[in-house]
Amino acid sequence: MTAPTLTPVSPSPSTRPLLDRFGATGRLLRRAGGVFGILVVLTLVVLALVPDVAPYGPATQEIENRLQGPSLDHPFGTDHLGRDLLSRLVFGVRIELSVALPAIALALVCGLVLGLVAGYVGRWLDTVIVTLVDTIQSFPAVILALVLLVLLGPSTGAITLVLAIGFIPSYARTSRALMLATKENPYVEAERSIGAGPVRIITVHILPNMIAPVFILLAMDLPSVIAIEAGLSFLGLGIQPPTPSWGVILSDGFQYIRQSPWAIVAASGVLVVTTLGLTLLGEALRDTLDPRLARLTGRGRP
Repeated sequence: MTAPTLTPVSPSPSTRPLLDRFGATGRLLRRAGGVFGILVVLTLVVLALVPDVAPYGPATQEIENRLQGPSLDHPFGTDHLGRDLLSRLVFGVRIELSVALPAIALALVCGLVLGLVAGYVGRWLDTVIVTLVDTIQSFPAVILALVLLVLLGPSTGAITLVLAIGFIPSYARTSRALMLATKENPYVEAERSIGAGPVRIITVHILPNMIAPVFILLAMDLPSVIAIEAGLSFLGLGIQPPTPSWGVILSDGFQYIRQSPWAIVAASGVLVVTTLGLTLLGEALRDTLDPRLARLTGRGRP
C-alpha cells in the first residue's frame, strides 16, 4: 500500500498575520522602537503645527510663582521668571524643527550633489571631493560646530549652516557609494550606449535607488542635529534667549539648579525622549527597508 503524498499548502492571505499584509509598513509596526518613534514624530508634528495647545504663552511671567515645582497649574513647574516650563517646551518644538529640518535638507542637497558628481565623473574630481568629505568628517561634529560658530557668531542662520556642513559627509558618502554600485550595471551601460546623458541616467536609474537609504539617513541624523543644537544653545552659541529653545531652557535652569532643578529635569527629559524616539525610528527603518545601509555609509561619527 502506497503512503499518501502530502502536498504543502501555502497559507492563504486570510491566515497571515495582519501586519504582514502591509509590507514594509507592517514590519515597521511590529517593532516596538518603530512604534515608539512614530508616536514621538506625530507628537512633534502636532505641537509644531498647533503650539497653542500649551496652557500659557512662552513669555508669560508670574514672578510670584518663580522656581516652583510641578503642580496642577504648572505640570512641569516654572523657571526663574515664573514662566510655565511645559508651555516653553511646547513652543520650543517649533524652534527645534525650524533649525533641524533646514539643516538636514541643506546637508542632503549638498551631499547628494557632491556624491553623485564624484561617483559619476570619477578621476581627479572624485579624489578632490572624497578628500574634502573625509576632512569634514575627521572633525567631531560638536567641535566643528563650535569652531565655526565662534567665527560666524551665534544666530539661527549660522547654526543652521554649521549643522548642515557637519552632516554633509554622510549623504555624500551614501550617494557616491550607490552611484559606483549602479553606474556599471548592464542596463545603465545600455542606456549610455543609445545616447542617454548623465541627467537621464541619474534621474531615472540612480536617484530612485537612493530613496530608501536617504530616508533612513534623514531619520537617523535628525536626533543628532536636535541634540547638537540644544548643546550649542546651552553654551550660548546657538539660539539666544528669550527664545524658548530647549538648550536655552536648559541653560536658564542650570543657573538656578540649587533653588529648583525642575527646568533641568523637564528640558533634559523632553530632549532624551525625543532623540531616543527618533533614533529608534531610524534604526527600525534601516532594519526594515535597507539593512545594508550601515555598510554603505561607514557610519559612526565620533
